[in-house]
Order: sequence, then structure tokens, then C-alpha cells
Amino acid sequence: MKKRRVLLIVLAVILLIGGIGTGSFLLVTKGTVAVVDGIRQNSRVYIENAYYEDGKIYYTIVNDTWKKKGYPSGNPHMERKENGKWKAHVLWEDSTEAERVLGPFSRSTRSFEVWDRLTKDEIVGEYRLFFGYCGATEDGYVFFSENAVFTVGYLTITEDMLK
Repeated sequence: MKKRRVLLIVLAVILLIGGIGTGSFLLVTKGTVAVVDGIRQNSRVYIENAYYEDGKIYYTIVNDTWKKKGYPSGNPHMERKENGKWKAHVLWEDSTEAERVLGPFSRSTRSFEVWDRLTKDEIVGEYRLFFGYCGATEDGYVFFSENAVFTVGYLTITEDMLK
């Protein structure tokens, strides 16, 4: 009987330590949410390596959390910085069908073609790319839900890139 009790205690300790370890792992890898550049963002879900080349914009979505993330559209929303403020700006004609779910601890590199009929003045600039539900004012400025968390990245297109 004593052996059985000791075995149960050892088993309980192992389960407790394992549970604490798993819980800590899940807690740490969920990321922290903070308002950055006016948008609520998760520190572990973001867009990186965005760049323009040969008429296309390339970017990588990163999900370094333990949960899968869904994206409602194929391409990110885009804003261009104008007079120090971000304003809605669209560089493509048709949204491509990209994968809409990104698994835990994964990344997906994507691209889309830029409208060929845009002028240099309409393309050159600093951009913010993001996924998430938002709205826009009549003059084209985007507003974000206070409770939503967005996947965000940045990109600059220069005249030299368009040559």
C-alpha cells in the first residue's frame, strides 16, 4: 500500500511539473498585444521581409504562436503614408487566392502583382500592409476596431525600384 501511495505521489508531481511547463510554454508563445503605430498588434504574429521587385510585392506572414491564424482575404490591406498619416491605398486589381489559414509556428511567403497602369507617383512611397477587419472614412483614412488585433508589416517603394 505504501508503494502505491508513493507511486501516486510521484505520478502527481510529474503531471504537475509537466502541466506547469506546458502552461508556461503556451503562455509565453501566445505573444503580447500592444498598440503600435495606432494598431493593436500581437508581438508574435506579423508581416516581415516586404519588398517590391519587377512589378510584384513580396512579403512573409509569420505566426510564432501555438494557435493557427485565419486571414479573410488573399492580399493585405495597404495604406500609404501621406503628410504623416496613413491613407488607404490599393496597388492591385484582383485579390489573389492565397492560403487563408497559417498554422502554429509557421510562415508563408506570398506575392501579388502591382497594377501596371499606375504612375511612379502613385506607387513610390512608404506603405503599411495589414490583415484584419477595418473601416475607412470618406477621405480614405482607415480606422481600426479597438478590440481587434492586426497582422502588420511595412514596405518602402523607391523610384530606383521601378527602373
